[in-house]
Amino acid sequence: MKRVNLKKVVGIASVVGLLLSVGVVSIAMAEEPVQKQEETKVKGPKIELVSGKKVDKEGRETKVKKIQFFNARGQTIKELELKGSQHANLSPRKKKAGILSWYPRGVEYYEVEIYNQEGKRRGKYRVRVFDNLAVNDEGDFVVYGLDGREHLPFHSRIAFYNSSGEEIRCIEEKFGPQRIGQYSPDSSYFTFLVSSPKEKNIVYLVCFNKNGNELWRYKIVGFFAHGPFEETSEPFPPLSISEDSETIYVRGFSTKEKSE
Repeated sequence: MKRVNLKKVVGIASVVGLLLSVGVVSIAMAEEPVQKQEETKVKGPKIELVSGKKVDKEGRETKVKKIQFFNARGQTIKELELKGSQHANLSPRKKKAGILSWYPRGVEYYEVEIYNQEGKRRGKYRVRVFDNLAVNDEGDFVVYGLDGREHLPFHSRIAFYNSSGEEIRCIEEKFGPQRIGQYSPDSSYFTFLVSSPKEKNIVYLVCFNKNGNELWRYKIVGFFAHGPFEETSEPFPPLSISEDSETIYVRGFSTKEKSE
């Protein structure tokens, strides 16, 4: 048995499941996927990320994404429409919203904007040129993903920032290209599900504290996520965390089962 020092992780691989109980790693069978957890209804002001369409003067439809801010009465108090070169992320309990703006290859930095529940911008910060963003409820954030400075970006990296936009730590290790990251609802840790840079059908689940110190990692062999590592892979996203921050869910398929 391999011991870990934080939280509980549950993995579903179609029929073959990976169960990491508190403090102990073990393998278990799962006859059916874990059901999607019910979303917690947020009382008071909240933030939502919505998708839709708009029609231009010529009658052409285009897809749009917006961040909407609501007051306690459910009334929209502000909307931010995302540009094509922007990526948005909401904190786990939707107390903060972040927008990552990326620019043409060769630039020295990208920019991150953080908003509170009232739609007020808390700050705009220059960050490393990684193409994904995760925000926690305290306003700390992580940029991670492909390094825009590489001519052929095949590796993922991670950089941690505090709520003032100051870089705390950049992880020098180069991970694989498939990746997704998420903060825990209690903002105490950040989980990173990422493919191996060299090994086929192997992913790693890596857990960091909010300051970017690695707490533990687990190697998952013969396992790949359901489709690309995207936050919108519903109904079973590849990575999610329970509301009490005690359980981490990893979902995908067993390569052994697929090949038979």
